[in-house]
Order: sequence, then C-alpha cells, then structure tokens
Amino acid sequence: MADGVICPLMSEMDLFQAIILGVIQGATEFLPVSSSGHLVLAEYFMDVQGGGLAFDVFLHMGTLLAVLIYFWKEWFRLLGSIAHPSMEDHSFRLLVYLVLATIPGAAIGVAMEGWVEHTLRSPWVVVTTLTLVAIILYVADRQKKGNKEIRTMGLRDALFIGISQGLAVIPGVSRSGITMSTGLFVGLDRAESARFSFLLSCPIILGAGLYEGIKLFGTNGSVEISRAMLIGLFSSFVSGILVISFLLNFLRRHTFVPFVLYRIGLAILVVLMLIGQGEGRTFGAQKRHLFTRLGKSVVNITSKALDESYVLKPCGEEGLISGILIDDKGHVVTDASGMVDRRSLEVTLWNGARWPARYLGDDPPTGVAVLEIEAPEGVLTSLMPFQLSIDPTVLPGNRVVVIGNPMGTGTAILTGSIFSMPRSIATRSGFVVDNVFVIDRAVPRAMAGGALVSLASGMGIGMITTVFSCSQPGSSQCNALQGFAIPFSYILRVSKEIITKGHVDHVWVGAVMKSITPQMSRVLGLPVEHGVLVLEVKRGSPAWRAGLRGGKRTVMLGNRTMHVGGDIIVAVNGKECRDLPWLVETLEKIGPGKKVRLKVLRKGREMRLFLPLAAKRY
Repeated sequence: MADGVICPLMSEMDLFQAIILGVIQGATEFLPVSSSGHLVLAEYFMDVQGGGLAFDVFLHMGTLLAVLIYFWKEWFRLLGSIAHPSMEDHSFRLLVYLVLATIPGAAIGVAMEGWVEHTLRSPWVVVTTLTLVAIILYVADRQKKGNKEIRTMGLRDALFIGISQGLAVIPGVSRSGITMSTGLFVGLDRAESARFSFLLSCPIILGAGLYEGIKLFGTNGSVEISRAMLIGLFSSFVSGILVISFLLNFLRRHTFVPFVLYRIGLAILVVLMLIGQGEGRTFGAQKRHLFTRLGKSVVNITSKALDESYVLKPCGEEGLISGILIDDKGHVVTDASGMVDRRSLEVTLWNGARWPARYLGDDPPTGVAVLEIEAPEGVLTSLMPFQLSIDPTVLPGNRVVVIGNPMGTGTAILTGSIFSMPRSIATRSGFVVDNVFVIDRAVPRAMAGGALVSLASGMGIGMITTVFSCSQPGSSQCNALQGFAIPFSYILRVSKEIITKGHVDHVWVGAVMKSITPQMSRVLGLPVEHGVLVLEVKRGSPAWRAGLRGGKRTVMLGNRTMHVGGDIIVAVNGKECRDLPWLVETLEKIGPGKKVRLKVLRKGREMRLFLPLAAKRY
C-alpha cells in the first residue's frame, strides 16, 4: 500500500460548509428568495462549495422530510383518498391536481438542465432574475386580494402554477416565489398560495432527488454515507421545517413586500460588489473561485522514483504530469506522453495523499490515457469528479484558465485566452482530432493532462495535451507560444472504451473529405452550402465498397489545390450532415461493425448509399 491517508469526504472546515449549505437549501427552498441563486452567490463570493451529487441528494432528502413531516396530516388525507378515488372528494381531486401540476414543471426542468448548468450559473443572471421575480411578486401581491381556497381551485389554476414552477431551474427565480406569485394571480390568498406551493414542492423535490440519485447510482453503483451528508440533511431539515412554520404564520398577517425588498436589496448589493471588483478583480475572484472549487479534482501523476530534491528544481523533473478525475471510481485521464514507466505510477491528490495507480490503456493517436487509482472504497467515493462541459461555446478572446497539479505539491493555475476558433489538427501520427482548443500561451510540460476551463461557464472544456507538438521544436512549423487541448467530448468517448475494453476501436472509412463552407460553395458552384465533400477514396476501403466517389479533377483555390467533382454527403441516417467534425463524431458514436445510410449528391443527382464502418486499432 502507498503511504497515503484515508481522508473523509470533507475536512472540518468543510463540515461547517455542509451546515451552511444545508441551512441555505432548507431556508431558501421555501422562502420566495431562491435557493439556487443563493448557492451560486455563496460559491462565487464566499468560496462555499457544493459537496457533489451525493451531497445534493441528501440536501433534497432533508427539505423533502421537512415538508412531509410538517404537512403529515394533509398528506395522510391525500394519500388515503386513493382508497376511494372520486373527483368529488376534494382530497383526491387535490392529489390529482398536484400530480398533474408537477409534470410540466418537471419536463421544463429536465429540458433546461444542461443549458442552465453550462450557461446561467452567473452572478449577473442571478441579479436579473432576483429583480424580475421581485417585480412579479410585488404586482401579484398588490392586486385585489383573492379569496379562493385550494379546495375550490380548478385544474387550469393548478396547471398554471405547475408550468411556472419549471422556471425555477434558473438561478435566482425561486420555486416558491414564482409558484406563490402564480397562485396569487389565479385568485388564491397569500396563505393558501404558500400552502399549495409547499404541497407542490413534495413531488418536485422527490423527483429531483430520485433523478439525481439515479444518475449517482448509475455511475457509482453504491454510495458511502459520510458525516457531511448527514449533517447537510439534518441542517436542511431543521431550517426547512422552521421556515415553513414561520412563513405560513407570517403571511396570515403580512404581505410579500419584505421579500420583494430583500430580493431587490440583494440584487443591488451583488451589482455593487461586481462593479466594485472591476474587470481585473472580477477575473481574479473567478480564478480564486475556480482554484478552490476545481483544484480538488486534479491530481499529480509520477511515473518514476523521485528523491526529495525534485521540488527544488525550477521545472520539476521528467515523469511529473497532471491528471483529471472523471468519476468517483478513481479513474483519471491524462497525457500518455508524459509518463516514463507505466508500471510505476503514483497519484497525488489535492490534499497530499498518495496512492498507487494502474495503467488501463490509452488512445495511441491522441495520447489520451486512463489510470485507475488503487485506494480503499472510502477514498474513491470521496473524490470529486471534475465538472465538464462536452458542448461548450467558445470564441476567440474568451478567457480560460488551465488547472493542474504539476509538482504534487498542490494545485497550479495558468490564465490565457482562446486563440482561435476550435479547429481540426493533425497529430504527429497523422490522426486528425476535431474541435481542438488553441490558447494564446505555452503550457509547461508538467501541466499536460490538466484541464482547460472556460471562465464563462466555470467548467472544464478540454485536456491539455502535447500530442500536437512538432517533432523538431526548432522547425518553422512549431509555434512555442500556443497551447492545445483535446475536447472532453472526445476524451469521455475514448476513456469509456478504455475502461470497459482496455483499448479504443476507431471507425475507418478510407476516404479523404472536407467540410463545405458557404464561401467554398460559391467558388466551386456547389448545390449546397453545408455538408462534406469527398476528395479521395482509397481502393478497397469501406468508402470504396459503399460506392462513394472522390474528385476526378484538381483546381486551384488561390494558392491551394483541391480535388473536386466528388460526392457530397448531406445526411447520415436521416440527419443533416453539417460538416466534417459532425460526421466524424457521428460515425465514432455509431461505432465499427455497423452500417450507416448516407444521402449524397452526385452531379446534382440525389443518391442513397450504405457505408460499412470498419474498425481501425492503432
């Protein structure tokens, strides 16, 4: 065994954070002030971090227990009405309305989940939604007071409230705030709108907890319950049940105006803090935030014996690289070219604990390697996988940071910007990787295997690699001022195959192809502005057997030559073929050994061809 230390999921400071997160979740889940908005602000300004998917499930369980126990008599009557179902029974009717009202909110939440996580977790978004919902809540509160009770409300009223509930996935909106506002608009009084909002929260909180739990068990298979999880559950339960009791009593005698003023005041405070930081200080705050939040998800990898003097060397020593945790089973992705001896691997975690690692395999064309940390189950389940975005939107000039652990002495961070649009680049072995990120600075070799993080989303978008470095550093083809990162969409696909099979089978078509652009279409007089142009087809290849044809003549486009006259692929299995990266990604996902249906244009005539996908193992 390595001389590592089994660490709990959270340190003592993190246990205090678990209490903070539990109180925030329990209190703001039911107050009309937005739990997700407060969590985003706590993460951004206070470096209070979430505890991962398992911790979130326990927070949901705490708030669910709070509302179930407070309304236990109500739920007893509602569930008891199932024994004698009748829409004349107001308890059974209310139960049906609650179930039906949950459906649109849940559907909207699931549909918007990825967009919210990748795009909307920003303090400026929270400022906007805090203000807008404050206005909505104020207008709803100031209208003529309704006298409708829950028992007399109709299905349309319940569905309106349920639809509004779906907007609560946006940070700062507040599930309770938007549903109570809608309840006031449909004629419920303040206390009744709050009561219906609390009852409606049960199925949506239960659904969210089950949804996250399914994702959790789908990746882990089992979960080790930690002290932090139990503390978070208890904190969210206690704060939740106290807030429910307070709010129901408060609204019988008062209006929603104090909560409107709170939302507006909080929005103004956040704006002043953001403006006061300024561009440079905001950038610095974001870097510190990312350093704290994501630093626990990067590791150092050593592949040779080191004496203690290695830390005194300016650039470290050969055999030191970074790696990224991709799950809580101990799987790490890194850059294979940085390893000296694959039989002698040791991983150093963010807290200094060291554990041996097993080399599972790599993807030879790109050098993406996967290791497995050999540590007790308790250590593995406490690991925090890196937060990844597999479909990021980046533009030249967008700010990014590189996070790694180059020396095994702690997290390191580099800042830079996106140099150009993601593009296809050939590796030293000639393999073409699509959507490669290029940044405007060189990256130290020991940071290879580290994560490239978008500052806009705060999520990893790629892994730093040396696979595109030229073989002769002094040649004119080498630009030492650029760094490269392979997109996580590619890395996750090949790492899954390495973990399950030990190797990667790439799809081989046997054709040279090029994306069609509107400019190319105009110059060559092509019938479409998007698609893939077949330039050459290798004899005997799958493309040749399918009947694909390459260009027969060569033309000059400025100073470039191109084969033209070949087939144009415009669709694959009925889906529009946008460009070559899309085509490659689609064929790789389908995998070798299968056939795909192509729609091609040949001399203006539409054709259907069936392309067999062969395997090519490097």
